[in-house]
This record gives sequence, structure tokens and C-alpha cells, in this order.
Amino acid sequence: MGLFKKLKQGLGMGTVKVAVSVPAQVGADGGPIEGSVSITAESDQRILSVSAVFERVFSYTKLSSYTDSDGNAHDTWSDDTHRETLGTWEDTTGFDMAEGEVKQLTFTVDYAPMEETYTTGLGSTLWTFMPSNWMPGKDYTGGDIVYVVRAVVDVDDAVFDKEDERVVKVV
Repeated sequence: MGLFKKLKQGLGMGTVKVAVSVPAQVGADGGPIEGSVSITAESDQRILSVSAVFERVFSYTKLSSYTDSDGNAHDTWSDDTHRETLGTWEDTTGFDMAEGEVKQLTFTVDYAPMEETYTTGLGSTLWTFMPSNWMPGKDYTGGDIVYVVRAVVDVDDAVFDKEDERVVKVV
């Protein structure tokens, strides 16, 4: 493998394309989510594992403070996310793929019933990942909460895993 190909491979470029397919909505009463992962090899590859994760994703804005070289304090707001895993599936059976080959894997992710389905963080008890001394509106502002199914493909000799995710509605 040439040097340029090795550099691209290490960065995850020219490895595989990943597409996940799941139902548009799932029940809050728990149970399985059945879906599939389609992997297309852009070059010859060794796949180490494939996983699917059902997650609750919190989006929020947090305050960061810093002092510049002149000693002046500055505050900035930045967007951030926090992911909470609700269910997982993983296949650790490695396999090889030739350039242009497409492989489809089916999966089932089990998850527990949800007491409540959240769409916003306002007034929610789910924000326990924030430091207890932080105050809403002063240190952070709560944003939206969405549910996603994310598929992750671990490619040999690549620094970054390849992934794809789909938002699902919990009803």
C-alpha cells in the first residue's frame, strides 16, 4: 500500500460507506428495534466489528470562561451534546471486504420501557450529567432531546470509526 493510501486509510478516508435503516418511530413501551446496516467498501478492507446503539441525545449550549494573555476574562457560549445509551447490539465477527463489495447486516436492539419520552430538556430530570453547581440559564441552556439509532463500523487500520445515524420518533 502506498504512503498516500496509508495516510487516507488511517484517517478513515476511502475505507467504507455506512448506511443504517430503521423504522421512523418506535414504541416508548420498550422492546426491540429491528434494522439493518449496509456497508459499501470503497477499497479492500478488514472490518473488525459492527454495532448499533439506540441513544437519547441531549443538545445544549454551555458557558466557557477563559483568561487571555492580558489577564482579561472572557465568556463564550458553545454548542455541545450528551449521549445516553438506551440499548445496544454488536457483532464482533470480523470479515474482509473487496473494493466495491456491499454487505448488509440485520440487527435487533432491545431497550427498556421509558417512563416518559422527552423532546426538550426544560424541566426535565434527565440533566443529571451537568455539574450540580451549574444553574440553568447562567451556566448552560437546555436544548432539544432526540432519539437516534447509530451504526458504527470499526475498520482495521483506520483511526476513525465509520458511522451513520437516523433520528427515530418515540411514541
